[in-house]
Amino acid sequence: MKFFTTFMVLCLLLSPALGQESIDDIAKQIRESQLKDETSDWVHFGTFDYTVKGVDNKTTSYLRVEENTTVRMYLLAKTDCYMYFDVRNQKESYVFGTNDPLSLETDLKGFKAATSMYTTEKEFMMNINYGLRWGCEKMINTEMRLIVFYVNKNADD
Repeated sequence: MKFFTTFMVLCLLLSPALGQESIDDIAKQIRESQLKDETSDWVHFGTFDYTVKGVDNKTTSYLRVEENTTVRMYLLAKTDCYMYFDVRNQKESYVFGTNDPLSLETDLKGFKAATSMYTTEKEFMMNINYGLRWGCEKMINTEMRLIVFYVNKNADD
């Protein structure tokens, strides 16, 4: 038993050295990369953490944006399940998300990453729904990070 405990502690300590990065390491890499984008002056609004528990396969967050603001979101998870995010207005009409033809999904060091972007014409409250679609056997305990950036086009005026 002592050998097993020592082995587990050693594995936990060496896992970063072996290249097994955590979801927070990958989220940090995405954040740093987006902030280095010289085409726009991106601001990191925040990172929302969520773990699927029981029957709750999704969550909702809110963000009020000013007019003429471009918002870019990344959803990150280590999963075989179909992950998604969609942004709706206060009338629950779809605005943008992973269902858009311009949204992208890729594999990033063993994690799925999906992104989409939208420019608002007027101020509104974003209802951001994100999670995993039902029907996936391994969805329980899936960790997700929703990383949100914005650029306000009026800031230069």
